[in-house]
Amino acid sequence: MMASNGLGRIQFINTPHQGDAISAEEQRRANSHAARIAHAKARRLRTIEYQASKASQATKDTQGAEDRSIIATSSVQPILDNTVEIEQTILPSPMSLLASDRRDPFESFGRAFKPVEHFLLDHYVKVVIPYMDKKCNKLVDSGKYVNLMTGEWVRLTLTNVGTQSGIFLAACRHLVEQQQQHKYLQLATQYKLYCIQALQNAISFEVSSLISDGTVGIGLLMAYDELWLGDISMTKFHLQGILKMTEHNGGIHTLGSNGFLERLVRKFLWELTQH
Repeated sequence: MMASNGLGRIQFINTPHQGDAISAEEQRRANSHAARIAHAKARRLRTIEYQASKASQATKDTQGAEDRSIIATSSVQPILDNTVEIEQTILPSPMSLLASDRRDPFESFGRAFKPVEHFLLDHYVKVVIPYMDKKCNKLVDSGKYVNLMTGEWVRLTLTNVGTQSGIFLAACRHLVEQQQQHKYLQLATQYKLYCIQALQNAISFEVSSLISDGTVGIGLLMAYDELWLGDISMTKFHLQGILKMTEHNGGIHTLGSNGFLERLVRKFLWELTQH
């Protein structure tokens, strides 16, 4: 135990041999010592729980501040209640969507979904990925490409706030350009701002260590968006940034997702040689 001056002090507790009588004073000292140990343990546990709760709250507050900062710097309206109206007016039959009551019990998503984003995820998985398979898949056979995209790629994107916004951006672009759903143009602008802010924050945070696959994924999604818009110079700019990130980590071979992320980057490099 600790003495009042902060220095350690050893306290000996006599333990009698089996069968020996224990004096009342020895019993009192033993009980007192056991009580102090129990109380100290309880205090340490309460301290740990308190620190954990404060850290969790700080994380939530930081995320909230980032979201508010992104919205404040935008010239468009934030993604709030008006998106529910969009969802109700344009959503197809629920029979064609993924389960509407699906949840994230392990909180593995980068952030909780807003109402319209369940639809955007469904659209990305069921419409955008097959469209990409048809228009630009040069990696593997059709069935395998769809499986890898809905498995390795989507799983990666949903664990990161920036890549989440990136696939929602891609879904909005497709709805605007291919289905003439112009109500999603405002959302596309908002998601692009989220991507830019998330990429800047991630690079600033990770530059002293390893760049995560999620951060590389944000760069890929932003490059794809510029390619979709036909801005080849900005597409190349983002791709150069991706290559610098992989070089920082030791090479493109260090990318995860069972090698699929590396193949996406290499495929992108090949595509740009065609322009």
